[in-house]
Amino acid sequence: MTISIIIKDDGKKQEETITVDSENCKDWEEVSYQVGCRVSRKVATLLLADIEEGLNQKRPKGWKIKGFYERTRVTRFGDVTVPRRLYKDDKGDSHFLLDEDLDWPPFRMATPSLTEALVELSTQCSFWRVSQTLEKLTAGVLTKSTIHSLLQEVSGAFMEEEKRDWEACFGEGKLPPGGDRKVSTLFVEADGIQVHLQRENQERYELKSAIAYEGWELLPQTDERYRLVSKKIYCQGDNNIPFFEGASLLWDRYWDMSCLELIVLGGDDADWISKGEEELPCCIRQLDGFHLSRSCRRGWEK
Repeated sequence: MTISIIIKDDGKKQEETITVDSENCKDWEEVSYQVGCRVSRKVATLLLADIEEGLNQKRPKGWKIKGFYERTRVTRFGDVTVPRRLYKDDKGDSHFLLDEDLDWPPFRMATPSLTEALVELSTQCSFWRVSQTLEKLTAGVLTKSTIHSLLQEVSGAFMEEEKRDWEACFGEGKLPPGGDRKVSTLFVEADGIQVHLQRENQERYELKSAIAYEGWELLPQTDERYRLVSKKIYCQGDNNIPFFEGASLLWDRYWDMSCLELIVLGGDDADWISKGEEELPCCIRQLDGFHLSRSCRRGWEK
């Protein structure tokens, strides 16, 4: 079976011929989806070329074209390659107007919309589950290896950004602007979980995380239940950054840390949690209920 699809671009016809094996085609849904993705990639290529040409027509005076360079982006329907112009402005700086117009960061494969979907899904399940789920949903257009590479790229970019912010703040003394929320007390709870590693030098890795919140509010239900107010979560990505210094950089985006009078730090009796008293301002340390009870029991037993 041969399918011919005609795409008109400003009156110019472009024919896309696709051959499909219809005999014993029980996976007709996946085949149809793959055909649709193939057409979408063609349309996207034409659309991006049109946007690029429009930006060229509106480029600032004095900007010179230095050549064409292709860039491939991974989309929800597969790889799309588009040539775009490299410009030099009056000061000699380089620009790709298409990348700037579409908010495409350099050295990233995934488009912003695909990146957002990957990040949202990966916060709810494992890397393996994310890759398996997306491969099924995209009928193999995005393979497990591609999705895994994209997830590594996204996580690596966040870790590099955190490292730059930490070095600027604690190494160079450049304080980031504080958040808008001003509170006198912040509650923090920290804990770690052991993760089994594969193909690494060490067998286990302790993933450290913490939540910060302003307090509790009663839910409008018959049973007495509460939820945390303005909860923010931090997970450590780089062991070279002191945990609470990295966490405070994230929380400072939401709260003005200079207004704090007290930080109540809870958790078990791990040494790295206790270091929060040194790394966080005006901090007091307390054990959570379970570990406090266990410590008291051990004390009485002695």
